[in-house]
Amino acid sequence: MKHREVDKLLQNQDLPHCERQKLINRLSKTIEHNEQHPQNRDGRGVRQSVRKLERTTIKHVGSALRFSKNHADPQIRHKAKEFLRSIPHHSFPTLATRASSLMGIARKASRRLKEQSRQKNGRRIALTETLSLEEVRSLTLLQRVGKRLRLCVSDYSTARNDIEDVLDGYEELWVVRYQEEIAGLMRVRCNQRTWARRVRRVTDADSRKITECNGCDNAPLVLCHDVALKILKCLQINQIDAETFALVGAFPIFLDDNIKHPIPEPICDGTKRHYVWRTNNHVVIATSKKHRVESNKIFSSKVQWSYFLLNNQNDWDETVCTNHLDLGKVMNLILEVPGFDQAMKKIRSNSTNV
Repeated sequence: MKHREVDKLLQNQDLPHCERQKLINRLSKTIEHNEQHPQNRDGRGVRQSVRKLERTTIKHVGSALRFSKNHADPQIRHKAKEFLRSIPHHSFPTLATRASSLMGIARKASRRLKEQSRQKNGRRIALTETLSLEEVRSLTLLQRVGKRLRLCVSDYSTARNDIEDVLDGYEELWVVRYQEEIAGLMRVRCNQRTWARRVRRVTDADSRKITECNGCDNAPLVLCHDVALKILKCLQINQIDAETFALVGAFPIFLDDNIKHPIPEPICDGTKRHYVWRTNNHVVIATSKKHRVESNKIFSSKVQWSYFLLNNQNDWDETVCTNHLDLGKVMNLILEVPGFDQAMKKIRSNSTNV
């Protein structure tokens, strides 16, 4: 390989002319010695595979020159300088191996620094003095959360797929921290994806649904109603499908201050009492086995909840998999319990009839 070709492959590195020529001479001498070995030659001269490895190695040397001066990781800068100093002392096969190893280490360091930068720019939301949310933007953090909570995202391939969805804007992942310790992981679906002719299409761009909010071993995270509702408000959630929120009656309907109070009159059904909140698009039913529930205890885990959303076909859909009442039971209540039908039709005064 000629000096001119080596010079071109090194690219325009900011080196004094004398140092550059010294480096080119060293590389040329090492390569020339390598090309003289019989195993590196055939009847037409130097083997094509050997030529390719030589060109790749010289490009790696050029990258090492760049890393030695301006790489963000000081360890990579040190390793690059160490590699450059070792060039006169190694044969070409050893030089090629060391150069390839350095590039692999540099790529890992660059990915790590990029992840750290992404995570640093993630959002943090303080919910209370001891409880906070941290947005997950890095694979490393997601795997650490998975290992701490014994979730499937501790697996590299699963975590990588989830992070790809996060970076593409289809999902958001939030770590729930209690006194800065990892307490849970929450998943927010921002958009729904469909596939057609292998092209990713996005629909329901305004939809923001919490699909998971789990602690250790996929158990629902325990939150009080006020904190759960604050999460919905801070993250601008308009749908939920997570047991954590259904257990304490934290639904998007209660983000409207006009509907939170007063507590509606109960509808008696034997030993049970049902409280119904209704808007144009939402129905929430709280069911209690006790006598009249006090207003300060209505949003407790002792009350059982059901949440329905009006779809485009003017039908009610169950939006939470843990609903206490399914649609069939609600229809029976409408037919059999006096006043339940009127409660389901009742809409706030500032709404129109459906």
